[in-house]
Amino acid sequence: MQNRKRCSRFSAVNAIYADLPRPVHWALNSLGAFAFAAPHVFSLLFWFLITWSLDAMLSSFGAKAGPVFALLDMLKLGASLFALILALELWSSRAEWAEIVYEIIDDSSEDFVRLLRR
Repeated sequence: MQNRKRCSRFSAVNAIYADLPRPVHWALNSLGAFAFAAPHVFSLLFWFLITWSLDAMLSSFGAKAGPVFALLDMLKLGASLFALILALELWSSRAEWAEIVYEIIDDSSEDFVRLLRR
């Protein structure tokens, strides 16, 4: 297992690979930032799209009361609860996800070192 010391707390690149060029650091840190944020962004995007589409369906039906309104409102509540549960699950598994992301960044850094030493 490699040393997990990073260049800074905002860097996903291991300190061992500090001699890599700056654009490589930027690319790897961008990949790391996207990988850390992607599950949360997509879970919120899912919630937004479901609730927005249900609101659009409610406005197109023009129903202010009745079974259609109740059904779509319950679907909206269910989607919100599911998104909340998914966000809590993602939050509780963030350490495991961080280890996977750091492993991917370290493997990519090793590949860049091998590529640049040729």
